[in-house]
Amino acid sequence: MKPPSIRLAFDCVILSVMERKLHVALGRRAALNEVDEADPFPNAYSLPGGYVRDDEAVADTIRRRLGPEIGLDLDPVPLGVFDDPKRDPRHRVVSIACYALIPNEQAERLQWGPAYKSGGWYPIDKLPAKGWAFDHRQIVQRALSELRYHALREPTGFALLPKNFALRELHALQEQLRQEAVDLRNFRKYIVRTGLVEEVGSTPGRHGYPTKLYEVRASVLRELKEKGYAAKA
Repeated sequence: MKPPSIRLAFDCVILSVMERKLHVALGRRAALNEVDEADPFPNAYSLPGGYVRDDEAVADTIRRRLGPEIGLDLDPVPLGVFDDPKRDPRHRVVSIACYALIPNEQAERLQWGPAYKSGGWYPIDKLPAKGWAFDHRQIVQRALSELRYHALREPTGFALLPKNFALRELHALQEQLRQEAVDLRNFRKYIVRTGLVEEVGSTPGRHGYPTKLYEVRASVLRELKEKGYAAKA
């Protein structure tokens, strides 16, 4: 009896915020994949990813593919293993999934390799209903569920914000991550009470009034995460 033949791959859910809405990076697959095989899902919506080489660790593959190939500097977080025997119609492929959060100013640097004919950013509340490759829609949903879980329990998602941000930006982000409405007044009280952010300046706002800008206090953020302090406003 021959030992099982299994290929190892990775897929990454890359998220960013545009116009106060959470977006995910999706490519449209080309007719041929990275090893010049006919792609089983041409033109389908797909996450960035690819095969792990025989001489590479998974972490090395992720650094290689998510750095120079798509033009982003990412710090991916492990998400899980997707190993349905029928997830790839050609052969058995086990995927190591991860997710990464990037601020808006990095999002425009996203580029797509030869295995994709095009790509772009899609708002999470308007994701395509069909036309996905493999189980990539389920991977995206897993990542959003993971983010919501953390957002309801601890301060999270600051990697999606610019270094200096307005409280309304932070509030809008928390609503996106939690996937529910968050009372703005109580949210502001929570932020002030914890000392999680500090004021660093202002920028011209609407109606001539300045908008205060803040940045996160890294030491306070670490302390709240270590304590598992719920981030409920």
